[in-house]
Amino acid sequence: MKIKVKLFGSMRRIVGQDELDMEFTKGIKIDEIIERLLADYPELEKPIKYTIISLNHVYAHGEEVIQNGDELALLPPIAGG
Repeated sequence: MKIKVKLFGSMRRIVGQDELDMEFTKGIKIDEIIERLLADYPELEKPIKYTIISLNHVYAHGEEVIQNGDELALLPPIAGG
């Protein structure tokens, strides 16, 4: 099963690219994908704590099960003023 993970802000800089194509077995939850990202990129630990997760353009909480072809976006907080 293949999914696309989109990265923004500091997470994009840490990983070195704005998208990752990842493969998993069926039935994996978003939280498990986050764990794999942290294993591959430990520097993501701090920014990922404050990240908003989007699954196919809808806010997600981590317990959702991913399907083949899904798109996961990790959106860091945005500050401005």
